[in-house]
Amino acid sequence: MPRAVKILVSLVFVLACAVAGVTGTQALLSLQETTDDMRGADATPVGVASPETRRIEDVLTTTGTIRPIRSVEVVPNVPGRVTSVPVSSGQEVEEGGLLVQLDDRAARAALADAEATLSEARQSYNRIERLAQGNAAAESQLESSRATLLRAEAAKMAANADLEDRAIMAPFSGTLGVIDIDEGAYLDGTVPVTRLLDLSTVEGRAS
Repeated sequence: MPRAVKILVSLVFVLACAVAGVTGTQALLSLQETTDDMRGADATPVGVASPETRRIEDVLTTTGTIRPIRSVEVVPNVPGRVTSVPVSSGQEVEEGGLLVQLDDRAARAALADAEATLSEARQSYNRIERLAQGNAAAESQLESSRATLLRAEAAKMAANADLEDRAIMAPFSGTLGVIDIDEGAYLDGTVPVTRLLDLSTVEGRAS
C-alpha cells in the first residue's frame, strides 16, 4: 500500500476515535445530569425550625351543681305584722343586718312594764334586806322579796327578747335570695321570709 494511503487511513482512524470519544463523553455527562435531576426530584425537603415553648390547655366541659358552704331559710321567731323591709332580693347583707322589722309597739310596752316591775322589786328587796340586817324583818320576808326580784329580772329578760325577735336579723354575712314581702303583711312565724346564702366559698359537684 502506498505510504500516502497509509497515512490517510491512519488520520481517518484517529479522527473517528476522537469523534467517538467526544460523543461518549457528552452521553455520560447527559446521563449524569439526568440521574442528578431524578435524585433531586425524589429527595424530601427538610426544614429547620428554632425550638419554642407553648402552653397547652386541656378544657373539660361538664354539667354539675354549685352549692354555697352555708345556706339557711330565715324564719321569724314570733308572729307579727311587717312594718319595714329595708332589703331586696339578691342584696348582700352583713351579719346582724336588719332584714324585716315587725310591729314592736306591744313588745316595747311590755318591756317598759317589766322594767318598772323590776325597779319596784329591787327597791322592795333592798328595803327588806336593810330591815333584816337590823333584825326588823323576818328571814322569810327577805327570801320572798328575793324571789320576787328574781322573777322580775326574768320577766324583763323575756320582754327584751320578745322585742328583739320583732327585728329579723341576718345570722351571718351573705347574699339574700328572693324576698317577696311587703309592708303590712302578716307573718305567722312558720313561713320563711327569704333564704340567706354564704357565697364566699362554694363547692361544685359534677353530674
